Amino acid sequence: MILVPLPHPGVVVKRMPPLFGYDEAPHGHAEVVFDSVRVPVANMLLGEGLGFEIAQSRPTICTRRPGLMMKRDSVSVSAF
Repeated sequence: MILVPLPHPGVVVKRMPPLFGYDEAPHGHAEVVFDSVRVPVANMLLGEGLGFEIAQSRPTICTRRPGLMMKRDSVSVSAF
């Protein structure tokens, strides 16, 4: 995983799609295009090959789904 400061030549943020039905723009997940982007090695987080490990440690991934499940349950119970 590499940090790329914005704005940066060759980086285009195309759109901010909704996630689980929620519009999180301008934060959250983005569709990003990288075209011949060059950044220093110092911008690498933790080291080569550890991007998946870093991504899976993000707390929002762990907390978003239980929150949505709780909301789903409360909405379904209030419907009866």
